[in-house]
Amino acid sequence: METPKNIARPLFVLAFASAVTCFAAVNGNEKLQASVGDFVATVSSQLHINTTTELSPIGPYKASCFLGQMDDGVAPNFDDADAGEGYAKMNLSSTDYKSFEEVYCDEPDFSYLIPTFCEANPDGSFQMLVALFNEDGTFRKKGCGMYGCKTTPCAETLKGACMVLDASLYPAAEGSLPSFGDPDEGEGYAKEEVGNYFNTMNRIDSNCEYFSLVDRFCASNPGASYKKLSVGYTQDDANSYVNCYTAACETFTCPATGSATDTPVTGTTTTGGDSDDEEETYGHPAAGYEDEVKAKTNILLQSATFSDPVLTDFSAFKNPFPDTDLTQLTGQAAAELYRRSALGGFPDGEFKSDRPVNRAEAAKFLLLTRDESVKESATNGTFPDVLKGQWYTKYVVAAANEGIIGGYPDGTFKPGNQVKTAEFLKMLTLTFGLEENMNFAYTDVPADSWFAPYAGIAEVYELFPGRSTKLSPDKPLSRGDVAVAIYQYLAHRED
Repeated sequence: METPKNIARPLFVLAFASAVTCFAAVNGNEKLQASVGDFVATVSSQLHINTTTELSPIGPYKASCFLGQMDDGVAPNFDDADAGEGYAKMNLSSTDYKSFEEVYCDEPDFSYLIPTFCEANPDGSFQMLVALFNEDGTFRKKGCGMYGCKTTPCAETLKGACMVLDASLYPAAEGSLPSFGDPDEGEGYAKEEVGNYFNTMNRIDSNCEYFSLVDRFCASNPGASYKKLSVGYTQDDANSYVNCYTAACETFTCPATGSATDTPVTGTTTTGGDSDDEEETYGHPAAGYEDEVKAKTNILLQSATFSDPVLTDFSAFKNPFPDTDLTQLTGQAAAELYRRSALGGFPDGEFKSDRPVNRAEAAKFLLLTRDESVKESATNGTFPDVLKGQWYTKYVVAAANEGIIGGYPDGTFKPGNQVKTAEFLKMLTLTFGLEENMNFAYTDVPADSWFAPYAGIAEVYELFPGRSTKLSPDKPLSRGDVAVAIYQYLAHRED
């Protein structure tokens, strides 16, 4: 794009004047140096150019995912608090950005920041921005991220709750559901509040675990039919919005004994794989940062294949990801799968352990842990929503051909849905050919549930450290969760 003449000409004058200043300084002509300096300051002020920053070399910069207003003058430094008046930020670990285009802040990053911003600025409004900082941490400039510069008032965000509701009250109950602040249990419902300041219903969905809610509801309503809902409440509690847990708003029934088995009334048609799994919509798969494994430039972290043992001592190795710690389990798991070419980093080099993992990504991670590569293959109409030529197509088709995954009752695979614990356990079990129906002591896994045959795998191989009494089968998994689970299997498979 051409520079407008009214800007290009003065810039040329500035460049020429700067050269004269350097010549004067070298030759000791202080009078000429001072005169040209005054001239540069005058032209700069007319152009609104800060000659100490705007004309400085490109980068390197530090960066933050930033919530605030583009033109409000709020400009915290990199090392300032993560939230304050008019802003909230999440510092990224890389210090070598050259431009806004290199900074990757996605929807989960901003969703994490919104409660932080709104708690500090309950009457404020925010835009999803990216902030750049100079090497010394001083603020440089803000720019609109991939979500544009749309302004959202905190007053328009939602409070969130998960609910099990008597099926006879739905949909007539819409608009007259229990309020956000009502008791967690009442006639015809059980609910759990999951937080405030959500920007989408999908973010409320991702925080819902229904097993304890079903247990509570069925204990009081044996034999009753119910639906699983996520509910968003406006900040003034005047309105509520409802998402069903399944696309068909499936109805389930409590056993007459009152102990929850979570059995669908309508039932499903099993087509193999995970067709019994329930669905949750998270949109399309990521644009493709998982389509190419990050090149292994770390010569100290040797490559490995499926049969090789895992590394247990990382002290002599360089960490491939700047946002993980090789003394921690998540960092070790990420590095181990990196050297096996099972996963890579984002464009900024980070691993981003808290980022959600969708079903397509889970299939890729598991197959590339087992196999050095996955061949391209035709979809042959396997799933109508798995399109030809996408980065994830070959992984989904390969997994489907092996019976590792199946579809939903409507025939779709929904590759962009965030993978849940129970779904992932089944995928892992079938990928690695593990024994099913192993003993387990989890208190939230009904013996007749579809995922019970795979629950023992999690306990035997310690796939989810910290989940000793409850598996939380409905819990969505992050990149860190998936990396640790695969690493734990590889580490304990010979025990």
